[in-house]
Amino acid sequence: MRSLKITAAALITAVSAAGCGIKGTKIVSEAEPVTSVNPESVVFEWQSAYEAKLRDFQNSADFSAGADGSRFDLCDLTADGTPELIISPSAEAQAACMIYTYSGGSALHIGDCGSGGTAEYLPEKSMIGFRYVGKSFEAREYYSIEENELVIKSKLFNNKNSASSGARLKYEINNEEVSFSDYDKAEREFIDSPELIIGRKYAFTDSAEKYGLRCGESWGAVLTDVQKDQYSSVLTELLQSADYEAAFELFDLDSNGIPELIYSEGTDDEKRCYIYALIESGAERVGEAIGKNGYFWYDAEKKVYFEKTKTGQKAYSLDNSDQSGYTSSGSIIECGRKYLLNEGTITEAFR
Repeated sequence: MRSLKITAAALITAVSAAGCGIKGTKIVSEAEPVTSVNPESVVFEWQSAYEAKLRDFQNSADFSAGADGSRFDLCDLTADGTPELIISPSAEAQAACMIYTYSGGSALHIGDCGSGGTAEYLPEKSMIGFRYVGKSFEAREYYSIEENELVIKSKLFNNKNSASSGARLKYEINNEEVSFSDYDKAEREFIDSPELIIGRKYAFTDSAEKYGLRCGESWGAVLTDVQKDQYSSVLTELLQSADYEAAFELFDLDSNGIPELIYSEGTDDEKRCYIYALIESGAERVGEAIGKNGYFWYDAEKKVYFEKTKTGQKAYSLDNSDQSGYTSSGSIIECGRKYLLNEGTITEAFR
């Protein structure tokens, strides 16, 4: 169960917006006073425990800096309303994610899973796993979380990449050799289940950590019921024609304490993200399509968002200020794919 409290300083009654007329102001209507909550004042039981674990890891020999170095993520892998903490030591091929859950007032290590510093989360199957492709073989492993432990449910192996060398082809499920048709059927169940790639969302910097731990999970307590309905209506309409891997996220791109809604089309190269903001008339799309493979980046230090291009990085801000000279601070956060888009997650995101 999600457990939170809101500190007394959190409740700030906004001045009535009547007669304001400034486009882009995050208000519900021109006549309705809005009570807003500072996201950093929404307190969850797990925050201090996860913060301590991040500090411990950052001071360990496993931590590494740089673009391909250590990062972390928060994702509710058990659907109990409390996120798990995922620490990615690096982006190296052999790097597995270290997964922690909140238990007994501390961050409990429940196991490691992943490859290349990321893992696959399959919400429809309540499983996490990974795929590793070597020069001559391919392996997949999928786990469930049971009694605060990772429990392996399916282990797949094939050596089809060695066919050109004349090797005998082998297909295995849970270490037992099977026919290609049986293997293909078992593998297809996982390939066809939509996934979220987890592990490397937040950089290990003060500003990125602060956003992840103190803001990123708080939007359900920040938004008013009217604002939630406005964003929910947008997502419900998008769902009618969305790809099965479409996703979304609430993210404060202009650092004003009210999140924007990011819609991710999918994960293919050409899939983009679209941003919606709460303005006078409700939730409306703002800015231009951005990103690749359904995500883009936010610079938590410089308060701008950017996409990676063939020639470098192109940055944007919601106030349309000139970002032509942008250089990354390194305090980056991946944006766009926190929830797979379906009726259940539309409810979950705003609870």
